[in-house]
Amino acid sequence: MNELEQLVFEVRGFATEVRKLGYSSAVNENPFVELSERMVRHADRADHRSR
Repeated sequence: MNELEQLVFEVRGFATEVRKLGYSSAVNENPFVELSERMVRHADRADHRSR
């Protein structure tokens, strides 16, 4: 796994964790969910560029 692939993997994992926190938190979840979605989109773009 090269550096970019590792970064993409880590960002996806982080985005998933943020999403879980957003749904389990007593705080309004929208900011967490929106951040998670943006992070996944960016990871997907970086992943497609590396191919």
